[in-house]
Parts: sequence; C-alpha cells; structure tokens
Amino acid sequence: MKRSRGYIIKPRLLVVLSTILLLLLPIVVQETSAASGTEDSGKRLPKLPPALKEKILERVKPVLETIEEIKTGANYIKGERLVTFKPRVTKDDIDKTIEKVKPLSVKDVAAFGRKGEEKIIKLLKFENEEKAKQAEAELKKNPNVLYVAKNFKVKVIPINRVKFEGQPEVSPKAPTADPFRSYQWYLFKTKEEFAPIAPTAPTVAVIDTGVQYDHEELNGKVILGWDYVDDDNDPYDEHGHGTAVAGIIAAKANNAKGIAGVSPRSNIYAIRVLDETGSGTFEDVAAGITEACSVDFVKIVSLSLGGYVEYGSDEYQLFNSIIDWCVFDMGKIVVSAAGNEDNVISYLFDDPSTPYYDVVPVPAAINSSFTVAATDEVDARTYFSNYGTGRLNYVDIAAPGFRILSLDLYNSYSWWFGTSFSAPIVSAAAARVWGRNPTWTNVQVMNQLVSTGRLLGPEKGFPVPVRRVDIARALGVTLTGIQGQIIDAENPSPFYNTLGGVRVRATTTKYAFSNNGGFYTITGLSPGTYTLTVTKSGYVTQTRSVTVTAGQITEDVNFYMVRVKPATYLTVVTTWNQYNPGLYDWYFSDIGLEHPDFPRVEDTAGRDMDINLQILPDDIRIHPILNPGDLNRPPNARIVVDSWQVERPFDTLVYLPSSGKTYNFGVQSPPSLYWGRIVGSGAVTMIYKGTSVTTISSAAATGTADFWWHVYRQSGTGAPSTVNRRVPLFGFKPVSGATIILVDDDSGSPPWYWLYDYSEWFTTALTDAGYSFAYWDVFEAGPPSPGDLAPYSITIWFTGDDWFTTLTRYERSTLSSYLSAGKRLFITGQDIGYYLNERAMYSYYAPSFDAINWYSNFLKANYWIDDITWIYDDYGYYGALALTGVEGDPISDPMGAPAGNEMMLVIWNGDGADNQYFPDGIVPAGGSAAVFIYLDEGGNPLTVYGTLIAGGVRFPAGVPAPSTPYRLVYLSFGFEAISDAGTRAQLIDEIITFLNTGG
Repeated sequence: MKRSRGYIIKPRLLVVLSTILLLLLPIVVQETSAASGTEDSGKRLPKLPPALKEKILERVKPVLETIEEIKTGANYIKGERLVTFKPRVTKDDIDKTIEKVKPLSVKDVAAFGRKGEEKIIKLLKFENEEKAKQAEAELKKNPNVLYVAKNFKVKVIPINRVKFEGQPEVSPKAPTADPFRSYQWYLFKTKEEFAPIAPTAPTVAVIDTGVQYDHEELNGKVILGWDYVDDDNDPYDEHGHGTAVAGIIAAKANNAKGIAGVSPRSNIYAIRVLDETGSGTFEDVAAGITEACSVDFVKIVSLSLGGYVEYGSDEYQLFNSIIDWCVFDMGKIVVSAAGNEDNVISYLFDDPSTPYYDVVPVPAAINSSFTVAATDEVDARTYFSNYGTGRLNYVDIAAPGFRILSLDLYNSYSWWFGTSFSAPIVSAAAARVWGRNPTWTNVQVMNQLVSTGRLLGPEKGFPVPVRRVDIARALGVTLTGIQGQIIDAENPSPFYNTLGGVRVRATTTKYAFSNNGGFYTITGLSPGTYTLTVTKSGYVTQTRSVTVTAGQITEDVNFYMVRVKPATYLTVVTTWNQYNPGLYDWYFSDIGLEHPDFPRVEDTAGRDMDINLQILPDDIRIHPILNPGDLNRPPNARIVVDSWQVERPFDTLVYLPSSGKTYNFGVQSPPSLYWGRIVGSGAVTMIYKGTSVTTISSAAATGTADFWWHVYRQSGTGAPSTVNRRVPLFGFKPVSGATIILVDDDSGSPPWYWLYDYSEWFTTALTDAGYSFAYWDVFEAGPPSPGDLAPYSITIWFTGDDWFTTLTRYERSTLSSYLSAGKRLFITGQDIGYYLNERAMYSYYAPSFDAINWYSNFLKANYWIDDITWIYDDYGYYGALALTGVEGDPISDPMGAPAGNEMMLVIWNGDGADNQYFPDGIVPAGGSAAVFIYLDEGGNPLTVYGTLIAGGVRFPAGVPAPSTPYRLVYLSFGFEAISDAGTRAQLIDEIITFLNTGG
C-alpha cells in the first residue's frame, strides 16, 4: 500500500525548477533549551537570531536577484538592439540598412575608433522582442554591420553601506588635518602615507551615478561631463555611489574636513550613466566611456559598475571593442571593478561543453580592462569579490574593498563594501604613479602597479595569485618594518572596535602609536627578529616575536587587546588568520553547486569559528547562537564578541569560574555556517587572568578532527590545563574497544533546519542486536575526517531526510579514503541517490560529474528514480513502501528459506520513523548485488521496462562473497523507517555479519 500523496511535502520537479526561489525562504529552525543544551522533541538546533538571519539574506539577495534576471533574460531590455556599423560605412548606407528593419525609433549612441575609421553605434527600438529578434537576424546578414547587441542592464550593488559615526583623530601625531583619515585603513594598508606626491596628477573620469560636485570634499575639483540619464550637462549624484568613488580618488587633503583622497591632486571628470537606484543600460555606459576616452586630459577611466553577458556574444564583443579602442588607441587606463558575486554566476551558467565560462561580468572580464578584486584588512579576498581562475583569469590586481570609509551625499560620510570601492583605489594609485612619471605609457603605469604589489595566493582566497596594490612601492619607496592593526577584543562594533593610542614598541627608539583605525606602522628597522611590546593604560600588555626581512614590511601583525580585570575572571580570545572569504562559498555550496573551480567550502581560505564553553556537572553550553550566556548571574559566563557580529577573525569570552565546576573550552567551525578547517587556520587562544596571558596554538594540536579544537580544561578556580587536541567537545561519544562507529548525518545544513533526528532508531537497533558502538553527530562535530573513522572497522552512516547537503564533497572524500583502506560501510538514506545524481550540480547545465561517478564507483549502484511511489511499473501499478529480500542473499535471506519466505520490509507506519517521502530506486552496478527489491501496490516485484528496481545493494556480489578491497551495504531508503523494531535489529545484525565476513 502506498503512502497518500497528501503527505508529500516537496515535489521534486518543483524543487528543481525553483531552487533559487527556495533560497529566499526564511531560515526555518527548531528551538532548543539553551540553558541545558538539550534538544527539544527530537528536533535540531535553535532559531538563528533574527539579526543574523537578516544579515545572511541581505548579503545574498542581490546575487540571487541577478541570477534570476539572467535565468529569465530580464537582464536584457526587450525590443532594443545596439547596432554597430563597420568603419567607412556612409550615412546613406547606414540609413538604408536601418530602414529595412523598420524600427520604431533610432537613437545615436556613440562613435569610436581611429580618425576616419569610426564605428557608429545606433540604438534601435522595436515594437516587441520578437520584432527585435527578426531584425537582428536580418542585420547580421548585412555586410555593413559589425555587431548587433542586445541592450543590457548595468548596475552598481554596494554590498553594504553604513553611515559613519566615528570620532575625529585626537592624537597629537595625527599626520594630516583630515579628521577621519585614521579610519581610512586602506591608505595605511597600501602605504600611501609613505608615498611621494607629485605637484599634479591626471584627471580621472568617474562613470557612475554621477558625483555630488558641491560636496565639501570635492567642491571645485569636479569637471562636469554629460548626464546620460536625464540627457543634460548636470551629472549630479542622486544615489551616493559615484560620490563615494570620487571621494576615494580625489577628496581634498588637509582641509580640516572628513577624509583624504588617495590622489588628492587629481580632478574628477563626472559622467552620469546610472539613476538614483544605481541602475542603467549598456547604451548609456557605452556613450559615457566613449565621451571620457575622447577627452584629452582624462587619463584614467574608473568603472565601478557592471552587468552579465554571454562570453563572445555581440554584447561582449562591442564592449570589448570600445575598451580596446580606449586603451590601445587613446592610451587611457580603464579600471573596472571585478564584481561582487564570488564567481558563482559564471559557475552556475557554465556549459561544460564549452572551454570558457558562458556568462561573464563586463567590463570586468574584458582583457584590456584593468580589473580589480577586493581585499579586507588582512589582505584576504572578500567573500563577495569575483576572482580569476585558470579558465578565465580576468583579475589584474587587488585593492581594499571592505569597510571603506568615503563620502556620501549631502556632506556626509559612510562605510562602503564592494569591489566598486577597490577600483577607485587603483584608479587613484595609477594617477599617483602617472603624475610622478608623466612620460610613461598606460601600459608602463599598469605594469608598475602590478609588479610592485603584495602577492596574494590561494591562502588568501585567490586560486590564481594576484598582487594587492602598494602605492609606496609603486612610487619607488622601499620600507623595512612591521605593520598591523589593534582591535579592542571586547568591543562588538564592526566599525569602531579598533583601538587608538596603543604603543607598539620594537626597540627603545623604534615604536609607533596606533591611530583611531587601529593601524600602526614601524619603519626603519634592520632585518632580524624583534619582540614587540604592546601597551595601553587599562589594557593587558602583550608581546610577540616578529621577524623582519630587508626591504619588506611584515604585515598583519595584529593584536587583540582586553581590559585588565580582577584575577578571579578569565577573558578568553580566540583569533585566526582571516574571516574572509567564506560566506558566499558556504551559501552556494549549500544549494548543491559543485563546479570544479568553485572552492570546497571546507577548504576556503577564510574561516568562521565559534568558541564553546562546556560547564560540568551542569551540562551548560555557552555558545554564540545557542546560549551567549550572562556574566552577572549563573553560569557567570558571556560571549561578548562573535566573529559574525564584527566580521573579523576573533571571538571573545569572559567568565567567572566557580569551585566544584569543570570548564572545557573548545573552538569549532560552526555547524550552522561552517567554512574552513581548524588545520591551517592559524587559530590561537589567549587566556587572560589579571595581567597575565597564556597562549595556546592550534598548530601544535594533536588529534584528527578537522572542525573542532579542544583547547583547555579547567577545574574550579584553578589554572587552565592545556588539552590542545582536535577532537569534538560535542557530538562525539567514543566507546572503549568499539569497532563500529555510527555517523548521524541527518541534520542537514543551513538554511534547511526542519529535519528530524533519527538516531534513536539506529542506536536502539544496534543495542538490541548486542553491539557496542561509538557515535558521531555530523551537525555537532562536523563531518568526520578519514582519521576520525580510521580506528573503526565498520562505519554505519545515515542521512535521514537530508536532501540538500547529502554526502558533500568533503564527506565523499572521507568515505573514499575509508573504503580504499579496506574498511566496511553500511550507508542508508532515501535521498543519497537523488542528491548525488540530480541535485549536486556542475552548473545549471549539468549535474556534478564527480558526484555521479563517486556514487557508481563507491556505492556500487546506478540511480534509477527519485521516488519509487511515483512511477508505474510493467504491471500497471505504482511502487509501494515495501520491499522483499532476494532469494539466497546472505543479508535478506540469511537462512536460505524457500522462495517467497525472504525477509519482508514495510517502510511506513508501525514503530518506524514513517518518513519515506522519496525513497530512491536503484539497480546494482560495479560488481554489487541487490539485497532488497521494491514491491508495487499489487505485491509484485517493482519492474520497469524489464528491470527490477532495487532498494539496496551489497558489495561484493558473490555468495559466499569473495575477498575485495572493501565491503559495502547501501540501502536507498531510510533504515529508520522499517516498521518493526525486531526487524530492524535482525537486519542490522545480518548487515554487520556480512560486513565482518570475508577478506
């Protein structure tokens, strides 16, 4: 009998067609008791705090909207074509060509090219898109026509924009009279303060939302170009984005106001092509670029905008031709923002049958464009920045693009995020170099910027290494010293937790004070090793050994300061190398993206980590999301800063230990938002007690877990005792002498938290069958590593209802290593086949070939169908939630009973989990044999086109089974749904017996 379709809650066709829409659903989670750390009604995990949920969706939504536009073609403007005519085509021939296709209207857009060889661009508008397509086909046959391009949308999407509320610099050593300059960390990171400045600098064209030319920082510095939005000569900014870009480049210096531009002696040539929402069209952008490149005194064009087009299309070729002309014929530098989509759009729309990405950002992906990726304060690629890969390496250079302080409308200032704000830093750096070397060519200037930058590689999130601009080195200044940033580790503000006035001393005569932005730089040092001493009144003094190399600044020597407290309190700060990148890598991995160029989420360069304090015997868990705690009442512990709050790589805990308690402190890559492993993270825990500091480094940790680090244990009020092992504090229950480990992988991954915990059906069956076993909960402990499974000869792995993250790339790698070592696996789950064969995707055009091959090679099955209850078989019946064993099979017919008396399974109702909405149908492959066959509603073996549809396989197939590298039982339904406890115990016993026999 088949479960009523009324119970089916996720029809798969709708899911496949609506993946992106599902991503916009609220994050659904289940609440737990935060104080006790126990689960509520068998559900997993608490609700994410609303602020965190909103933050995730806010950051991801623009990318999802762009994806949806591309999927539906909404990134193109219906009924419009930009027609480019070849050089030397006469006006009469142009008019005749246009007349033949009968547009509703014709508009002159631009002309570009060498004198006498200009290419004319016209915008043709038609009644509808169908008429435009017909005209396009005709025009492409015409020998006078070079390109027929769709008019596409162009926009700016700053990742974040927050009003500035900082304090003016009060240090007597403040180097300028720009009161907010010390918050411009990008000036210090790029060593601008040490760079010579020429008396004059080239004019930079800003093609954007316009510029507020009467801003207090720009008044008198802006030359007005054309406003292509309103079609007039007043390109006044109504959005703020263009004003921010212009401010980064050329805000006045030493004017007792606001900030300083990177090239304050440059002027801005303002062109408006985007409206008050930050949106525009390629038509206007093409016209704006053509105008700017035609102005003799404009040397640099800054483009912090973009759209997506098909690589090699007429849209791409036209854009490419315009920029090629501007760079190679007019001698300009065209600086473009790389884009803020973490490459996922190019991955999602990549057809594996072509050797290139099919959809690319423009102008970023145009070869002659000088394209800029974004970095943060520790030179990590920001989570949103596009980047180069081996197949399409269009990024030329990197620059800061995270927490960038610049101008906003009406004489205000804001923090901005995005590659939009990296590009103007490079534009201004180019102006500085060109101003110093006015006889250089554009190519010489670009080469100088690239060759002198700081090299950033995969460890910083750049698969293809790129250099971050260094203005001082680009201008010939060589420095030897140390630079870093000072953070107040107890301040939860993401913008104002930097600490000024901190003295950082290398020697008695070589020291520096941090500014309001926390930055310090010590120069003039000789090569060697120094012990830095960091002091500020009221804060715990810190020291660190730092090695300095001749001609280089040792960077990212950061300190996380805490206030001195009574010695009865402990303040614990865990820091790691970098927070970025990670957010988009995690999110799009969670929708099944497994493009080969897309970083594995566990291997992304950045980390997000959570600190945990376990308090025994109360079994209280202090955790940033589960239970941040309270310092003023029991348990007298509080997480005061979480990396998610500040978007910096540190967490801080303060607690008051009590007699009779045991405290275990650990660090995990959080299961709700995990990216990055402990290994290679550079994670360090500092324990502050009074004025003393104890430091424990994860680099010295033993153990095998990739996502957990047990740092120390403390008994009562005694001194913490170092553990320093990579082993889970939660989610792992070892049992002495056990040869079996049960891996609970049913809890899914964010944002899909509605899933149940089915461990009780497995633990009960194993216990009833008389087996002892270790237990590993993937949600709590993270996926087990090969080293975690190595002590066990048998692994039992179940996936429950999870269909969004079933057997990720990391988990498959672990199981591959485990099985290749000759171990034994029982794996069960109704959506393992579906995820690996349908949902895991190379791109929208193809499934993940890696996942499919792994499924057949290691699980020894060919996937047939997602839900056996939705197919008719050869007898004219639907499949049923029931299975029969196979005659003579050592698992389902262990006694060799007469035909018809094999083991029978019902996988609904009874005392089972009753959760089989989509049990997979499979057939044996690679030397396996069927263990169970599905039945149809008529009680017949489920047969489709003469093929028996199995619900499980075992490997190897022979009876008795021959010696093989490993042994496997795979059930394509959930074992937990078997309707009778006795049958579950019997079956798991037969499976383990099979796994334990043979070589």
